Amino acid sequence: MADKDGPVHQLKWEKYPNNYTYYPLVKASQHVEGTGHTALIKAPNNVDFWLFYHGQETGGTWSPEEDHRTLRMDRLFFDGDALMTYAPSANEQPAPGLPDLQEFFEGETKLVVESGEHTVLDKGWLTAKTPFIALYDKEYQYYHLELDLTAKPANLGSKDGAVIAYRSEHDYTSVYLRNGTSVLAVEQVKNGIHSILATFPLKDFDATVNQHLEVIRRFADYELYLNGVYIGRVLLDEQPARVGICSGYTTTVFHYFAVTETIDLFGLQMRLIGNFFSSDVPVLVNTLNQLASFRKDPVTLTTELKKNYQYSLTYTLPNEESKVICRLQLGAEKIDIHLEPTRITIPALQLQHSFHLAKNDKSAATFIVVDQMVILLFKNETYQFSIPSGQDDIPCQFVLKKAALDAWELVKLVHPT
Repeated sequence: MADKDGPVHQLKWEKYPNNYTYYPLVKASQHVEGTGHTALIKAPNNVDFWLFYHGQETGGTWSPEEDHRTLRMDRLFFDGDALMTYAPSANEQPAPGLPDLQEFFEGETKLVVESGEHTVLDKGWLTAKTPFIALYDKEYQYYHLELDLTAKPANLGSKDGAVIAYRSEHDYTSVYLRNGTSVLAVEQVKNGIHSILATFPLKDFDATVNQHLEVIRRFADYELYLNGVYIGRVLLDEQPARVGICSGYTTTVFHYFAVTETIDLFGLQMRLIGNFFSSDVPVLVNTLNQLASFRKDPVTLTTELKKNYQYSLTYTLPNEESKVICRLQLGAEKIDIHLEPTRITIPALQLQHSFHLAKNDKSAATFIVVDQMVILLFKNETYQFSIPSGQDDIPCQFVLKKAALDAWELVKLVHPT
């Protein structure tokens, strides 16, 4: 680990958690051995982190002349300053997710041109100097958008980028690169009146080199990134809106455009948890940015899970004096999961397996992907089991008793056919 300040090659790196503790992120298990050579890669949906590594099944009789290791992959999760994973897994995993829309600007497209004209190249769309807008026909309140483009050097009025909230031709907001002045600008159009909401100066900007623009929307909050570097944020209204691409007064080639419906509530963003859960009693998000319930009476949080989404919850474990810290109940099947200081039990499924927690374990996480659930314990084992449900929507309750909810993540699941 290292502090974030300064160039990467100048950082002071230290072993996690310290130089004297054996704590590998991935190690041999009951079913897999010989794990090694890990690489970290983001899924195409630009949300999920995946570990790629090799390993082999245990218990086999192997010839020294043969290599029986196989490529394996598992999800990687963040828990504050630490990392969590259920690797090494012994079963097939769902493929990394794709974006809702992934546009390479080749052949058929799902973008609808609202104004202007373009030329289809071998790889990309070429737009002329006249104003141009193309949109995806779906409305979002939260998303992760990415766009790759290049442009010719142009005058002070040039602009090319993304439409981040479009409701009508008289009501939309865009974020774009101003090639002539080397700034990233946010522009709002209301009833034909164009207003610049914010500008962010760019150092050593070259429009002719591929620029990778990212926008993360969480309801009214929009975070802006350029080439992997955080640029700034703006606040708009919370209404759902369409997204797309735009250009004007310059010649632009659009190379790639993608959007994923996702939201990750962690830290300050936890204040938005009320958009997804309702509580049976008043409960506050505390100064640690946790939805905490260390009271005697439990707090019940209710939400609805859709089958074509992936969910994860991370919550802190209490001290050993607590009796029950979290209880999860899914739909009519009444699958109950109790997390206790010494074990996890799943009584509804009558499973005999239990997890023994160490005194210094800090947190646990529950991941729900379609009809599968994973329980992941910080610095400990994992368990995976199926949710026997044919419903599209699954009512869900989380009961917190002497526990704190740290993070909530939702990702639209799109897999290769």
